[in-house]
Amino acid sequence: MLSRAPHQAKFFAREHFEKLYSKIFTPDLSGSQVVVTVLLHRIAENHRRRPDDADSPCVRYGACLIAMQMAKRLFNELI
Repeated sequence: MLSRAPHQAKFFAREHFEKLYSKIFTPDLSGSQVVVTVLLHRIAENHRRRPDDADSPCVRYGACLIAMQMAKRLFNELI
């Protein structure tokens, strides 16, 4: 199950392997989900860094939220 807390991904990155580890890396999280989630975040982050002129301001400031939404839709379709 995906944690739906993109603000934690952005603002509490140092705590991913401390306080948030058990919340992020649950027993039902597969290796493929981790890989796909990282790749989706990279896509969103690269697009944030180089937005198109027509993009919403959300693209510039919401890479974590956008990556979360992409992963949510992808994993829901796979289940």
